[in-house]
Amino acid sequence: MLYIGCFLQNSEFQNSVRNIRKNNLKNDIINPHITFVYKPIIIDHSIFGEIIKIKITGYGNDGVNEGVSVSVFSENNIIMDLFSKLEAPHITISLSDEGKAVNTRYLHFNEIEPIEISGIFGGCTLDKRIILKP
Repeated sequence: MLYIGCFLQNSEFQNSVRNIRKNNLKNDIINPHITFVYKPIIIDHSIFGEIIKIKITGYGNDGVNEGVSVSVFSENNIIMDLFSKLEAPHITISLSDEGKAVNTRYLHFNEIEPIEISGIFGGCTLDKRIILKP
């Protein structure tokens, strides 16, 4: 598994952020997500498929990366424990040709009126397939 995290339905996510976006970058992210663990050694598949409530709290764009800062809520303690270990929880919206999604965490996020949305916990395989069921 390449990473595990919370995956959002693309059109719902794009709709939720369309009014806060400034200077859309060239390459929209097709599978928006919050990465919880990159290249996990241990994977608890029992939490795949869990619904996660997301609150988008900030917006940032430096011309290379565009993204939002987020907080999440789940009644599942395993998910909340994984989330608590994230230094800069975010979702990348788009990238320039030079951008790398991992660098979205370094953006300065301007506070916004919170936007609520939901996602599903799952994983992304090395060949970029999204797995949402245990």
